[in-house]
Amino acid sequence: KAEALKANDGFALMGQAIAHYRLGNPDKAKSLWGQVIEQEPKFADIQQVINEFDTPQHFVDVVEEVSQLV
Repeated sequence: KAEALKANDGFALMGQAIAHYRLGNPDKAKSLWGQVIEQEPKFADIQQVINEFDTPQHFVDVVEEVSQLV
């Protein structure tokens, strides 16, 4: 349900990608990360995520891992 409600929100898609990555679904995480980049092309540069949001380091670490799947 959350996926359907937030299908056009880049940051929500990012969270979904991270959740699937953490759950051991790298293919789904990769697909969702591709959608993140489609929605928010600037997030292809992970530094943009870090600069735009006040993100805790553990979040940044996982985002970097997921972004490398694509």
